[in-house]
Amino acid sequence: MIINKDVIEGLKGIPDESIQCCVTSPPYWGLRDYGVDGQLGLEPTLEEYIAKMVEVFQEVKRVLRKDGTCWVNLGDAYAGGGRGGNPAESKHRKQAPNVGSLISPSKIPANLKAKDMIGTPWRIAFALQQPQYTGDIKDIKDRVWLAAAIDGEGCMFIHKRKKGQSNGQGYVRKNASYGAGLEVANTNKAFVEKCMEITGKGSICHQDLGRRQRIYRWNLRSNECRKVIEQIYPHLVIKQHEARLLIGCPSSGEKAHEAHQSVIALHNGGEATIDFDPPNSMYEPGWYLRSDIIWSKSNPMPESVTDRPTKSHEYIFLLTKSARYYYDAEAIKTAPAESTINDKRGNDDGTRSDRNYPGSPSNGGTNLGGPIRGSAGGFRPNSGRRQKWPGIGPQHGAQRDRGEKYEPMATHQRVNRRTVWNIPAQAYPEAHFATFPEMIPKLCILAGSKRGDTILDPFLGSGTTGMVAQNEGREWIGIELNPEYAEMARKRTKIIQTSMNF
Repeated sequence: MIINKDVIEGLKGIPDESIQCCVTSPPYWGLRDYGVDGQLGLEPTLEEYIAKMVEVFQEVKRVLRKDGTCWVNLGDAYAGGGRGGNPAESKHRKQAPNVGSLISPSKIPANLKAKDMIGTPWRIAFALQQPQYTGDIKDIKDRVWLAAAIDGEGCMFIHKRKKGQSNGQGYVRKNASYGAGLEVANTNKAFVEKCMEITGKGSICHQDLGRRQRIYRWNLRSNECRKVIEQIYPHLVIKQHEARLLIGCPSSGEKAHEAHQSVIALHNGGEATIDFDPPNSMYEPGWYLRSDIIWSKSNPMPESVTDRPTKSHEYIFLLTKSARYYYDAEAIKTAPAESTINDKRGNDDGTRSDRNYPGSPSNGGTNLGGPIRGSAGGFRPNSGRRQKWPGIGPQHGAQRDRGEKYEPMATHQRVNRRTVWNIPAQAYPEAHFATFPEMIPKLCILAGSKRGDTILDPFLGSGTTGMVAQNEGREWIGIELNPEYAEMARKRTKIIQTSMNF
């Protein structure tokens, strides 16, 4: 399924905990312009880019199953010195090249210098690892400001609606009821407008006192009041007890009456006779950062630098939402003497492909170890007697040319996949630049899911993740903002419908 929408909008349409595995390569910051409004990666500052990434992966976390995994490919960049690498200045704005991975000087973060490595992948990984705020007032500076204002000038109260009161439309209250209230009075227009801007809640009223300055007041009532107080509660200093009474007060009964009287007592310098538990934290745990994988490229993009090594690797981070999760280590085990992967020769990567290995249960076999072939090593000669070779590399190709027979390496002779993956960059002609090589999503999908599971790529691009998921017997969902790339992905995966509205 391809969703041709903004990534946040597309993710919001996916049900909670419906995805087993997410494999994606988001647009890198400041390096390429894909020529479509609203794209991620062209934010004016690195901080804005990271904040947007955190927002995206909060939604990914919501749709991921508790035992799911998320694999994120990210590349780094350098602070430029003004000699190129600025997509906005490219003649090919639609698909500007990654010129030496240089960020435009106008975007260099204040604490960095020209030629500094920015460290974007790790900055994002650490940001995703942090607890994430789930309330509506996202900026902590706004929450602190509002708490200080309410501590100093605000008035919290529990308003009582008496038994027998009429609403003027025939309804008479059978029992007394209680509700939360908050006011900041005797202030100016700019102040109350700031309160409204931060919270998006409440009402403003004013009073004219003859020739004197107009006086303004900001009002909050009931559930709106409780929601705002919950968000600023940790930053209150003087009025935390009053805040607990407002948040915990029931709508009726003896405890409500006692809370009402306790707030009045606190206003008058007395003591409360009742208290309630503090509100639940507005933070939820961040992602578990389980592994950093080095994608080592045998064919990196050339660079003209002479004062540092040529950049030839990117990162793949394995993230999970739980401490325990599904991970099939057996499916991606490899030969002990692992060398460069050549994914054009079938299972040269050493994986146990779910669709084409001879020992697959779907092919009538039982060899869960799977064959190891070609340049990754893994076959051993069997000329009369069994020889215990851990695997052979390309240098032993002549031995295979003599017609010797080979058998698959036994499962116990393979080893756990390591954190350096030697995979060449893979071109896709229609995309005009080096794309996500198929072997990366293949390894991630085999390790993180079973046949029939649903795979997600929120930055689908030309559709590599979807194509690999489809080939490995998985369902998949891809989100792509650019309609041209959504169509490209449709062609590669032979999907009839290019967009879907949930």
